[in-house]
Amino acid sequence: MGRKSVSIEKKAEIAALLKVLLNHSDIARRLNVSQKCVANIAEKIKNGEALANRIGQGRRRSTTNSDDRLLTIMTKRDRTQPLKVLAAKWIEAIGKTVSKDTVSRRLRSNGLNSYVQKKKPFRNRIRVRMRRLWCNRMQLWNADQWARVIRSDESHFELVNRVNRTFVRRTAKEKDCAFNFRPRLQGGGGSVSVWGCFTASGPGPILFYEGRLNRFRYVTLMGAVLPQLIDDLSSDQDGDWYFQQDNAPCHRADYTMQWFDQQEIRVLPWPPTSPDLNPIENVWSIIDRELAKVKIGSVAQLKEEIKRIWYEISDQTWADLSKSVSGRVITILRQKGRSCSQY
Repeated sequence: MGRKSVSIEKKAEIAALLKVLLNHSDIARRLNVSQKCVANIAEKIKNGEALANRIGQGRRRSTTNSDDRLLTIMTKRDRTQPLKVLAAKWIEAIGKTVSKDTVSRRLRSNGLNSYVQKKKPFRNRIRVRMRRLWCNRMQLWNADQWARVIRSDESHFELVNRVNRTFVRRTAKEKDCAFNFRPRLQGGGGSVSVWGCFTASGPGPILFYEGRLNRFRYVTLMGAVLPQLIDDLSSDQDGDWYFQQDNAPCHRADYTMQWFDQQEIRVLPWPPTSPDLNPIENVWSIIDRELAKVKIGSVAQLKEEIKRIWYEISDQTWADLSKSVSGRVITILRQKGRSCSQY
């Protein structure tokens, strides 16, 4: 193990204690330094030298600046290669033996830290271009227009397989104890499919459904709540309302779109693969986090908890999520239609 660096402040403390005639072992024990360190400070005081390290002290770096630049270049060629593989390539290139820790330190000193790669929808050039065109058009909308959008989506919650990671604290010998393992059931041990919508003024209805949605079941679901919701909203606020949905097949089917036309419901055109532009995704995340805090034993209880969390979300949160869309549009334009880490 290498020597521990001693700060100039601690060296000054050592010097002060030496002046009150404490012995070296007492000073070392009190300040948690070695007796050798105390002896070196005493020698510097005796010789009238400065307490700071002399220039040139310390072990010389095993790599040059040129070697470090090469490591940066190799890293940027493939951002996902493991540290072990990258270290082997670098050692072969510079002809020197260095440890993985040295490689890691060099990368961090150049600002190259490790982060978890985020999962985002696949988008080809056509989809990216469509997102850019949509954002270019919608950036002209003001806050009042965005506030008149009913945002909707479906989500799916499992009874058991809900939390991705759970941590336990254990000793090295307890790795096979039962508390290390979280039960995982095929199919989630029961699940709930939910549709919900909201506006800037607050939550709309939330509905549960069984099985997979097709165009007929989707229209039946919408018919039960959407026309009445729009009537209620229109009675409170004058003007037209837009209904927002993604491009799932049951949403965009001719049968579905004809129903919207018959009901005189204005559907907001939506770009492909764009959950980052729909703030209701944040609502599902809020619900998922809150569910993780509750022990749930049945599908019926799961439904009740989802409804409870949905209606307990504050009015300010609904308003803030609605306002965030204009910022999302600007961010996506800045990314030229590609993914961004913020949403």
